[in-house]
Amino acid sequence: MEVDDLLPLIQAIDMLNLGNIESGDVYLSEAGIRFAEAGVLEEKVVFREQAVEHVQLIRRILDSLKKSGNGRLRWETIDRELQQYFSEDEAERQLDTATDWGRYAELFAYDDQEGMFYLENDPIANAQDI
Repeated sequence: MEVDDLLPLIQAIDMLNLGNIESGDVYLSEAGIRFAEAGVLEEKVVFREQAVEHVQLIRRILDSLKKSGNGRLRWETIDRELQQYFSEDEAERQLDTATDWGRYAELFAYDDQEGMFYLENDPIANAQDI
């Protein structure tokens, strides 16, 4: 793999606490081993648990969705909040990643055309006590 492809994977492993990086080597944590050995459904469960526990932006989106009353949240709302602390490009990069990860983990959905996050009637995602 090229370094440009490898670096985001290593950062994700670290951010999600799926492993540790020591002297250029990656060592999987217990959660990382579970993820690596899991089938597709169990992968999503492990990813969901790690994302909720370790990614503050995903927790922020979920909390806002649950407090919204209608289970919907505009992209711009979170983007504006992030731009208070980060450049426009960095805010968008972080929100893109959180959106992709949240969708993969089936924590929330996102409608690209409406620019809207929303909670689905998904018993797996909604059963998660966040």
